[in-house]
Amino acid sequence: MNEGSAPALPRQASRRGVAVAGVACVAIAAIACGQALVAHPPSLWFDVDPAADPNPFAGIAPSTGLLLDSLSVALAAIAIVAVRRGVDRVGAALAVLAGLGALPVAWHAVNGADDAWRGLQWTAGIAGAAAIAVSMRAMPLPRARVVRAVALGILAAAAVPVAVRGGYQLWREHPAMVAEYRAHKAEILAARGWQDGTPQVLTYERRLSQPEATAWFGLSNVASGMLAAGALLLAGSALALRRVRPVGAFLLGAASAGCLAVVAANGSKGAVGALAIGGAFAAWCAVRSPGGRARVVACAALLAALLAAVAVRGRVGESSAERSLLFRAHYAQAAAQVALEHPVAGVGPAGFGDAYLLARPERSPEEVQSAHAAWADWLASLGAGGAAWIAALGALVALAAAGSVDRGDAPRDGANAWTRGPLVAALAVLVAGVLAVPPEAGVIDDHSLLMRVLAALLAASVAGAVVRASLLGGRVWSASLAGAALLLALHAQVEMTLWWPGSVAWVAAVLGVAAFDPSARILPSRAAAAAAVAGAAMLAAPAVVGLGSVDRARSAERTVEDAALPLALFARARAGANLPRVMDLDDARFQAAAAMLADRDDPWLVRPALVAAALEQAAASVAGMPADASIESRSARCRQALGLAVVGFGPRSGERVASAAGLLAEAVLAQPRECADRAWLEEFAVQCAQRQVDLDPRSVRGWTRLAEAHLRAGRAAAAQEAARRALAADDSFALDPLRQLPATDRARLEALAGGEVISPAPSARPR
Repeated sequence: MNEGSAPALPRQASRRGVAVAGVACVAIAAIACGQALVAHPPSLWFDVDPAADPNPFAGIAPSTGLLLDSLSVALAAIAIVAVRRGVDRVGAALAVLAGLGALPVAWHAVNGADDAWRGLQWTAGIAGAAAIAVSMRAMPLPRARVVRAVALGILAAAAVPVAVRGGYQLWREHPAMVAEYRAHKAEILAARGWQDGTPQVLTYERRLSQPEATAWFGLSNVASGMLAAGALLLAGSALALRRVRPVGAFLLGAASAGCLAVVAANGSKGAVGALAIGGAFAAWCAVRSPGGRARVVACAALLAALLAAVAVRGRVGESSAERSLLFRAHYAQAAAQVALEHPVAGVGPAGFGDAYLLARPERSPEEVQSAHAAWADWLASLGAGGAAWIAALGALVALAAAGSVDRGDAPRDGANAWTRGPLVAALAVLVAGVLAVPPEAGVIDDHSLLMRVLAALLAASVAGAVVRASLLGGRVWSASLAGAALLLALHAQVEMTLWWPGSVAWVAAVLGVAAFDPSARILPSRAAAAAAVAGAAMLAAPAVVGLGSVDRARSAERTVEDAALPLALFARARAGANLPRVMDLDDARFQAAAAMLADRDDPWLVRPALVAAALEQAAASVAGMPADASIESRSARCRQALGLAVVGFGPRSGERVASAAGLLAEAVLAQPRECADRAWLEEFAVQCAQRQVDLDPRSVRGWTRLAEAHLRAGRAAAAQEAARRALAADDSFALDPLRQLPATDRARLEALAGGEVISPAPSARPR
């Protein structure tokens, strides 16, 4: 530098870039809020038989979710690029870590529709969290405070409709559901193809009898985790407002109490424990004001202690009566094995369920789609990319802990921040609440609609109050935010909050907002800017794949809907609707199956759940033929149905498809012998059952089906061995007795395993 020259100014993000990033961060928070207020089913139809339930699932279609998630990822990439000039080393590291995890998501998304749908949900959450944290670190401090306040107001307010919805479920919907089941039990079981007293029915009744507030998540534990964090955030905000705006403080306090009441009603041990630890950590930070390093060490120790507790519980085994942590130890053990077998790219975001069937411990009684722990899910599903996301999650929690004693000041960039910030947050929450109503329009009644409207208005008011509290800041408020971040991080290690659609984006966004540390900033550099842009480019990869899949996903959904609507007419007719019948039910089922299996090149139509549903419909079309049908018509239908089975069941079929194909084979075998080539059909039934047990070695149903298939084919020794394997598999479910076989079914297997000469069992009627 020449003598007398002015010192170089630190790099700063441009004013336009800061504005773009701020809008993107607020939009990410708004999308996360909206996605928490709507269900995300993998398919709107055929989750149950449309001939039994004529309504689609009340939620958004996968194509819509894919579009929203791709948009969130794109906004995250735009935000990072917009503030690249002000990005420091920490921000660059967050962007790169988020991008590294996005690469295997993009890889799997190209090869599988389910992987694309679920992988984009995860990527949207992590990318949004990284973008919010990176952008706020790169913004001028006053502007960063405003963006944080608005984003947090939107996110915290989302807990209000969830709590209202959960309370409504406990108060009205659950009692009505139980009463409906008791009044029409026989009809409901017949529609599902279930027999009273079977493990499937007993498990269903056990779950049905439990009053649970699940909101739009479908799982009470996930809802409880969100509500626990929301309660802590709202309580801290109420304390921040208590002197300057007592009315707002009362509103926030009441909302916090409502969230706590629903958590208590659910009785989720994980959420209650995480809330106790997060609340204690927040109180420690607020009262003692420990140093940043001590806070980070405390968070790390608590997270490590939780993981150690799960590991120790697994070692203790069945000598303790506690089951919840034991099952999570089972999930973690299997996930570790899957991760070691697929260390580079994992098994894919939708692949853990099938992988778990092969890797689960011998005494694990459950078949799960998630490891119930973010670290285990990411490592097993994404390999090395999952490790990058684990590091990003740890960095966000550490940053949240380090900044938990922010004394706070009002923003210095103009008084407008005090008026526009609450208004922006309130409008965003109100719009999100309104847009979440149409997906439920077909099933929502007047009382539910009124509840939704009132909840949206209340949430909008809460959002504005939280923004004001955030702008005031203070030690107590900042400590509550750090406590909520720790709570969510802890809960995500024992529950599915960072896996489940709707919750993952919200949880990750809260962590991103909490990671803002106004007291520790590092000078930006060109190298950090380049790394941040590289991370944004990696994030864009799955967004491009997702956007490119939206049209095909919608086309497939229209095909499935067209297949389901004729079946739904029969359900509506049974309910009393005067509708024309243009075909018999068995014909409608077969046409639905044929339509769903027509295009084997569309990845959105070869999803295992849809293929299995199509084969089940084909099986029901065979079993449901009129009793007076001629041999010729029966033979024609059997040949057509078996043709669909050959199309749907292949060497790469999953366990569920193999089970559905076996069901179809059994339906044809129940017809007169003239209807099909008996020898070929018996061999096909053996292949289906063998495929089922190859993919799930502890499938009691699969081994039983294989034993019966061998028995029909005249292979007594093979049938005897399969029956022994079925009994051993049934014994392994002792930790959940309701999952075990009824006494009559077990007695038959014992007779077959003992070498007694018995006749093949009659095939069950498909649903």
